Amino acid sequence: MFILSLRKKQILRRFFIIFAFAAVSAVIISAAYCFAQEKKKYREFDGKKLCLEINNIQDAKDTAAFFGADTSSASVSCESVRIPLNFNDIYIRYNEMQKDLGSDLENFKGRSCLKYSIKPAENGDAGVTYTLLVCDGRLIGGDISENDFDGSIRGLYRKDNK
Repeated sequence: MFILSLRKKQILRRFFIIFAFAAVSAVIISAAYCFAQEKKKYREFDGKKLCLEINNIQDAKDTAAFFGADTSSASVSCESVRIPLNFNDIYIRYNEMQKDLGSDLENFKGRSCLKYSIKPAENGDAGVTYTLLVCDGRLIGGDISENDFDGSIRGLYRKDNK
C-alpha cells in the first residue's frame, strides 16, 4: 500500500510539472506572437516610423504624406482590386519595387485589396499620384507615378535612393 501511494504522488508530481511547463510555454508563445504583431504594425524608414495600418481615407492621406505628398487638399479615390494569381512581366517588376518597401505581393496572390489613389491638389493632372495597396487593413505596397502620358513609376521607398 505504501508503494502504491508513492507512485501516485510521483505520477501527480510529473503531471503537475508537465502541466506547468505547457502553461508557461503557452504564455511565452502568445507573448511572442503579440510582440511580433506589434512589430509588424510599424516599419522604419530613414529613422521615422510609419504605421502600416490603413483603415480609412485619412490614414491613406497620412501615409502618402509620410512619403512626401502634400495631402492638405488632395483628392482620394478608393477601389477594390484583385492581385492576380499568376504574375506577368509587369507584375514581376512591380513586385520588385514593393520589396524595397519591405513587402512581397507573392504573399497576396488572388486576394482582394483596396487601392487608394491620392492626387495632391496643386499638382493637378500634370503631377503625381500616390497609390497605396491595402489588404486586411495593412499597407502591402504602392507606388508614386507621374500623370503624364509617358510618365514614370517608382516605389514608395527605394533603399538605394532615399
